[in-house]
Order: sequence, then C-alpha cells, then structure tokens
Amino acid sequence: AARAAGGPTAGPAGAAVGGGPMSWSALELFRGDLLTCAWLVKRLRRERLSSIPRVVRTEGQLAAVLGQLEALGVGFDAAHVRRGVAALRTHLEDLEARAAGLLGDGNPINLASPQQVADVLYNRLGLPTPSSNAMAGAKTGQLTTKDEHLQKLVAAGTHGLPALVLEHRATLRAIAMC
Repeated sequence: AARAAGGPTAGPAGAAVGGGPMSWSALELFRGDLLTCAWLVKRLRRERLSSIPRVVRTEGQLAAVLGQLEALGVGFDAAHVRRGVAALRTHLEDLEARAAGLLGDGNPINLASPQQVADVLYNRLGLPTPSSNAMAGAKTGQLTTKDEHLQKLVAAGTHGLPALVLEHRATLRAIAMC
C-alpha cells in the first residue's frame, strides 16, 4: 500500500518494506506488503484497538490486489492520478459556479453542506419538501438532502440545482477513491 502512495514504509525491525533502489520481483513486493500487514496487526493488537479486523481486512485485500496487479505488469502512475484529481477539483469549482448562476443572485453555495443545500432548496427556491415518512426518525429538525429525495426532485424537473448537488457528491466520491 505504501508503494502506491509513493514511498517505502518501516516494517518489522525497521526494515524498509515496499520499495527501494533494488528491483524486486512482484512476489518479493507482495511478501513485503504481507510482512508490513503482519507488523501492523501486531502493533494494533498491542494497542488494543477495536478496529483491528477492518484494518487487517482492508490492508490485506489491498496488498493482494496490488500484488496481483504488479504480477500482471500493471503499474500505478501517481502523476496520472494527481492530474485526474486536479481535473475533478476543477469540475467541483465549475459545479459550484453553475449552482450560483442557477440561483441568480450570485451568492455562492457550498454544495457539500447539507444545511446550505436544504436552505436553498426548500426555503429560497420553495421546492417540495420530503414527506413526513421520509423525515421520520430524523435526528435533527433539518429537512433531508439525501440522494433519494434529490433524485425525485430531478425526475420531477423542479429545478436544476438538485442535479448539480448529486453531480457534486459523485465527484467528491470519485476524489475520495483516488
């Protein structure tokens, strides 16, 4: 996992694991990842963290996938990923500008803020609010901006803002995956 991030990690006994000047075979790299995972498990058990199973499962799956990709000769181009993330961030800015333009008053809206989105959708634009059943069990008195309700607003053709909010959220998820 550390190789994908661009650098070696300190594994058991401080040995560099996952990279270095030596050209390792895919199997040796996979072995290094497994040793790093084993070292992490020991450390987490020593610290008695409750998330050990999830961490181990995630790291183990990631190490296995990276090992398989490396064995097949598939490389990881960190520069390409950085360029992609930069393009997605530019797209986010474009979505926010388009949202401000749709509102017509030129005031920016933080599309990542459920509170601001709810205020604009239901108070300023007067779009239909979710049913009382959709609000049942809500922890706060705030009207929902869940994707399901926004999709209903898009399907009803009420306004262009719900579609922009959904696209903004999808773009944020794509960035988080990188």
